Amino acid sequence: MRRILLLALLCSSVFAYGQQAEARLERLRAKSQHATAIQYLKRTTLKSAKEWNLAGLIYSESSNPEQAVMAFDAARAANKSEEPFSAEVIFAHVDALRQLGRTEQAAKRMDDYSSAYPAHRRSELWENRGEIEHLELPGGVTMELAKGINSDNDDFAPVFWENRLIFSSSRPQEGFEKTDKRSNDPYIKPWVWDSTKVRLFEMSDKPLTEASPYHVGPVSFGENRVFYTKNELQKLDGLFRLQLYSRSRLADSTWGPEEAFPLNNNAFNVGQSTWDAKRQRLYFVSDMPGGLGGTDLYYADWKDSSWAAAQPLRIANTEGKEMFPSIHGDTLFFASNGFPGQGGLDLIMLNLETEEWFMMDDVNSTADDFSPFLDAAGSGWFASNRKAALDGDNIFRFEIDMTALLEEQAKKDSALAAEDAARQASIAVEGEVDYPGLPEKAGQWKKAGGKSLTLTLPPLYYRYNRADLTTEEQAKLTFVTQTLREQPELHVIVRSHADCKGTDAYNLSLSKQRLATVERYFASQGITNAQFHGEYHGESEPAMPCEMECSICPDDIRWANRRTEFIVTNQPRAFEPSLPATSIVVERVEAKEEPSVAMVPLVPASPKANEVPVKAAPAKAQPATAPASGAVACYLVTGSFKTKALAAKRVLELNGQGYSVRTMEVNGMFRVVLPLTERPNDAELDVYRQRLGKVWVARP
Repeated sequence: MRRILLLALLCSSVFAYGQQAEARLERLRAKSQHATAIQYLKRTTLKSAKEWNLAGLIYSESSNPEQAVMAFDAARAANKSEEPFSAEVIFAHVDALRQLGRTEQAAKRMDDYSSAYPAHRRSELWENRGEIEHLELPGGVTMELAKGINSDNDDFAPVFWENRLIFSSSRPQEGFEKTDKRSNDPYIKPWVWDSTKVRLFEMSDKPLTEASPYHVGPVSFGENRVFYTKNELQKLDGLFRLQLYSRSRLADSTWGPEEAFPLNNNAFNVGQSTWDAKRQRLYFVSDMPGGLGGTDLYYADWKDSSWAAAQPLRIANTEGKEMFPSIHGDTLFFASNGFPGQGGLDLIMLNLETEEWFMMDDVNSTADDFSPFLDAAGSGWFASNRKAALDGDNIFRFEIDMTALLEEQAKKDSALAAEDAARQASIAVEGEVDYPGLPEKAGQWKKAGGKSLTLTLPPLYYRYNRADLTTEEQAKLTFVTQTLREQPELHVIVRSHADCKGTDAYNLSLSKQRLATVERYFASQGITNAQFHGEYHGESEPAMPCEMECSICPDDIRWANRRTEFIVTNQPRAFEPSLPATSIVVERVEAKEEPSVAMVPLVPASPKANEVPVKAAPAKAQPATAPASGAVACYLVTGSFKTKALAAKRVLELNGQGYSVRTMEVNGMFRVVLPLTERPNDAELDVYRQRLGKVWVARP
C-alpha cells in the first residue's frame, strides 16, 4: 500500500550485501524500502522464525497479503520457542488472513493475540465483539468509482471545499520530475477537481505544491484557514518526517504566510488533520511517544489565539493504525485497522457527544478503506484499494438511502421505548415504598408521631440520550406531589444520573437536564424550592458499573444507569448518599503500595458435589512487585473501568464474595484482576463466568 508511505519520507541509502538476512531486513523495513526488501527476499533463503516474521511484515505493509500469510505460517513452523510472537506480528497475520477472506483462520489467530496480550485494547474489543454496534443501512448504500478523478497512481484524501474536490495524488505532474525512490512514483501533491478537469491545487501567489519538494498532503480546511501535511527538509535519524502547517486567508482573499503547527516535533510525525468548528479543535494523526501504538488520533483546542497541549482521543485509539480523521457535525469519521473489522483499514464513525461509535460495514471491504469525507447527510467520498478500483488507491463516491434509514430509526426508537417501558414495569419495588403507597405510608408516619422519615422510591429511567419524562412517569410523580402538599414538612431529594456513553462533561450536562425536567414538573404542581432538593451526578454513580469499555457495554446495563432517584424525607440536609450497607472488612493499603497477591479460597466451604473446583493462589501473601516463582501464573480480568472509583467499587463487591482482587491501570483504564496460581481450563473458566460474569485471562 504505497499510500502508507505518507507516514515518513526517508533519505535513500545503499547497504552492503554482506549483512545477515535478519539485520538487512530490519534495516530495509526501518527505512520503508519495501521494494528493495522484496527483491532481496526473492534471492535469499530464510531460516529463522524472526526472518520469516520480518518477511511477513514487509509483504503485509506492501499490500501483498498472500505472501504475508505464507511467511507468517513459515515463521510458526520454524518457531522453537514457547514464547508468543510480538503483538505486531500476530496482528499482521490476522489482518492478512482477513484480507484474503479466511475469516475462521483469522478468528483463531486473533484468539491467540487476545490470549497473549489480554491487556491490549484490540484484545478487549475482540473479546467483546458481540457488543460492538454496526451501522445498519436498511436501504443500502450505492458506491461507484469517482468519474474523471482517478488515475493509475494513488488518489485519496478527498475533501469538498468551495464546490471543488481537493485530493492527494501521486500521479505524474509537470514541473515536478523527482520521484520517491521507494515506489518510483512522483511525490504526492494536492490536486483539485471542479467537475470538468483535474489540475494541481494552487493558492494565490504561492502554489501549495511547492510547500515541499517531497510529499505535500493531505489538505483540510477550517475557518479561513488551510491545513496541510508535508515532509520536513531537515532529517533526523535518516528520516524526513511529516509535519503539519497552515496558512490563513486574509481580508483581500489572498493567503498569508506559512505557519508551523506548534505541536510539530522532528522526532515524530504529525499530520492528516480535520478542523472541528463547533469545538474550536483540530484533530490530527501522530506516532508521538505515549500512544497505544502505530498511529493514534489526537486533538488540540484553539483557545485564546493559541493551541492547547495535544490530547489523545482515547476512545478511538488502538495498538494499530488510526488515520485520516474527518468531521461532519458531531460525528468524527476515521480509518483504523485495530477494530474487529473486515480487514485492512476500516471506516468507523464516532459521535463525539455520546462517544458512541459504529463500524461502517456496508461501506467497508477486506481491502483498505480510508480517508472518508461527508459533503452532505448520507453522501460523501472515501478512498480504497479494493479490487473494483484501478491500480493503487482510488476515490469512491457513496450515497446512503436516508429515507429508509430514518424510517428504520423511527421503528427502532418505538421498539426501544416499548422495551424500556417493559423493563420499567417489571422492576420490583425498591427501598421502602412504591409511588402509589407513598401518601399512605407518609400519613401513617405522621399519625404515629415519628421523628425521622426517609422513604426511597424506585428510580425513573430514560431513553438513550433523552431527558424528557413520559406521561406514565409523570403520573407516578403525582403521588409525590400529593404527599408534599399534604405534609409541608416533608421534602423530596431528586438525584439524576447518566450512563457512561459520552464525555464526563456531556453526561454531567445531560443529568442536569434530566433534573431540570423533574424540577419543572414539581414547580408546575406548586412544589416550591423549600420542598425540593436536586442533585445531578453525570456518570459518576452508576447503579450497575459497566465491566468493560463503555463503547461496547450492553444496553441493559447502561439503561439501568440512565435514571433519576427520589427520596422523600423530613431531614433533607442530613441525607448523604452512600454505598449499600455491608459487613465487609477491607484491609487498608497505603496509596503508594500495590495490594498483595494474598488470596482466600475461591470455593465455598461446602461446595456442591458436582461443582468444578477453581484454583486460587496460596493464602500466604507474596510481594506484588516480585512474586515468588510460580506464585502467580496468570490474572483473571473481572472488569475494566473508566475511573478508579468504579474499579474500587468492584473490588469491594468481589471482596465481599471472598475474592482477593487488585486493581491495575492499563492504557488509562482501571482493571480489576484476580491472581491465579494455575491457568484455568475451559470448565473452570465457565465456573468463573457463572460467578463473576464476563472474564478473560491475562498473563502476569
